Amino acid sequence: MRCPQCWSERMHVRRVGMAKRILLGLCLLTPVRCEHCYHKFVVLWFSTTGRRIDPPAQRQATHTHRPIGPSLAAKHRTALSAGRGPAAPPAPQRPRPRSVA
Repeated sequence: MRCPQCWSERMHVRRVGMAKRILLGLCLLTPVRCEHCYHKFVVLWFSTTGRRIDPPAQRQATHTHRPIGPSLAAKHRTALSAGRGPAAPPAPQRPRPRSVA
């Protein structure tokens, strides 16, 4: 079983919709995708027996997450219990009277 485009032997079964899966199953075909060139094609179901054609393993994230601290609500509760209430909003400014000149 080789890719018809690049002749690679590395491939995996690809996902298809329900209707397409049923139609291909009735024709004894299996949808596959080449891992080298990503070409989509179908092969006879008999050619996949005894072979392992699983999708490639997902890559794990290598970045580190920031340390998890208390939530904003927990910080707010701590500030209220310590007697430091929320800051008062600024006083609204009254509009200046217009001068008639």
